[in-house]
Amino acid sequence: MSRRSCIRFFSLAVALILFSTLMANAEERCARCGWFWYDWAKPKQEETTTSPTPQPESIPNADPWRMDTDKFQELLVTAKKEAVRAPTVDNVKRYFHLQDIVRRKAAAFANVAMVVAKNNPQYGGARDLPVSTPGRKAMLQARREEVGSTIYGARDNFALLYFHSPDCGFCEAQNGILSHFVQKYGWTIKPIDINQNPAVASRFDIQTTPSLLLIYRLSEDYLPISVGVASLSEVETSLYRGIRLLSGDITPEQYSLYDFQREGYFDPMPIGMEAGQ
Repeated sequence: MSRRSCIRFFSLAVALILFSTLMANAEERCARCGWFWYDWAKPKQEETTTSPTPQPESIPNADPWRMDTDKFQELLVTAKKEAVRAPTVDNVKRYFHLQDIVRRKAAAFANVAMVVAKNNPQYGGARDLPVSTPGRKAMLQARREEVGSTIYGARDNFALLYFHSPDCGFCEAQNGILSHFVQKYGWTIKPIDINQNPAVASRFDIQTTPSLLLIYRLSEDYLPISVGVASLSEVETSLYRGIRLLSGDITPEQYSLYDFQREGYFDPMPIGMEAGQ
């Protein structure tokens, strides 16, 4: 082999070795970086995490008829949520079954309550608030008699301050009502013109006429009775309650209580406890 041929062979061998090395590096890089090394140009996909699907609350198998009330309420709410989440025939039927239990328990309680009220009239309002026509007439008659006797018996210890003004058109209507009241009960009513007596009106914070104020002669206590025109019935009812309150016969909690209702259904005080105790 000539010298020139040896050089060519050596050069070809070196070229083959370099080419083999380059191809091996390229394959390694392609495996590592992607086809044609374009992996850098691909948008990076974010890793997404999927939240687990919420599982429905388990419904206990306890007998709902004998369950604790709070536990049964939780059971009913759970059954309703499950029926809405998965409205299958079984789920909706179970919810309806629990609703039927609620209805039956409510009916049972109402029936037993009626029996207890019949055997214990102090727990019912039939005596103090009758529903029959004869009973209501008797109750209204008892109220009228009690109001009238209380107002008439208090005329010596109580009086009314009547605040009015000359330019008050409503005061004329109130004048006629009060005139009838005086003829019926014989009370003392002191008229006060707020224009001529502004200090007295200011003392009792009178800002509207006509106004009625109840005063107690045995103390410095007083009580507003009405603001604006009040009918005779309204005046009588307010006076009845004010007289009893200022004289200490009732407490503020018993303000609307009639005497024949004491220790009854509408008396807020415990049985056996008198006013002021």
